[in-house]
Amino acid sequence: MKTFIIGNNIATKHLIGDLLFEEFGFTTEYLPYNNQLNTPAVRLIENADIVIVDFTTTKTNSRLLIMELRKISPKAKIIAMHYYLEKEFVIPFIQAGASAYLLINTSRGELLNAVNAIIAGNTYSTVLL
Repeated sequence: MKTFIIGNNIATKHLIGDLLFEEFGFTTEYLPYNNQLNTPAVRLIENADIVIVDFTTTKTNSRLLIMELRKISPKAKIIAMHYYLEKEFVIPFIQAGASAYLLINTSRGELLNAVNAIIAGNTYSTVLL
């Protein structure tokens, strides 16, 4: 599966990318984000299976970015990551089109559960909705 991580935290890239490779054999590319997706990034994301967005490092409207990703790659499963624990902040991620919401400091098991759920066509959230 083609997987991309969007954000500006290099630790996220290595931790999540390595885990996805070890557990699923997914190759993951990391796309830095500076308030817009450049043309080469858009071309890559068009064929993505999974897009993980670290919203703790982006200074953009999360809802708008998720909707933009949906337009670029309608079939991609989007995992939104942030610090929010309150469902009123989490629900907009899902409403905008994210397949899953995870806390940025999620556990290995939680990430694996989320990936398995979205691959099966379900949504997943660390926060009860």
